[in-house]
Amino acid sequence: MGLPFKNNQLIKKEISMSKGYRTIHLVMIEKVLPRISYFLIVLSISLEIAARKSMGVHRDLVFRRGVLEKTILSLDVLNIYKWVALVGIGSCIGIMIFKRDNIIDKLKKYTFSTVGLSIVFLVMSIYYNEVSLLAYPWMIGSIGIAVLFQYIRIIAQIINKTP
Repeated sequence: MGLPFKNNQLIKKEISMSKGYRTIHLVMIEKVLPRISYFLIVLSISLEIAARKSMGVHRDLVFRRGVLEKTILSLDVLNIYKWVALVGIGSCIGIMIFKRDNIIDKLKKYTFSTVGLSIVFLVMSIYYNEVSLLAYPWMIGSIGIAVLFQYIRIIAQIINKTP
């Protein structure tokens, strides 16, 4: 008789621990990831301002831009980023169209902001070679990371289905 009772207590304890983990997980996704993305965007804009004021920052950004253009911001990789942004925009619009009736407010907010950020990212990556800002690769990277964080938030909201 005592054994099933202990197992029930153990199961309840595991369930409560998993809910606590889910709560911490959601706090990380809801609070920390957006703040990191906002910090990165502000940091990239401040790099451009610092490059105009300081020659050392200017030289460093010129060097790092060359390194980035050879590695993660080459033309082939930029094309992949563009296609991923288009697929992301399409999936977000698909979520808004097909889940229109039972979509929760948080998910609606996330999808609208993700579509907006994805469009900004797409436009910035299309006009990458025409813009002469030194911190432009950092701006594209920070907005790309912000879009990625938004996708994570949308997936977490779909998986958890918590209002």
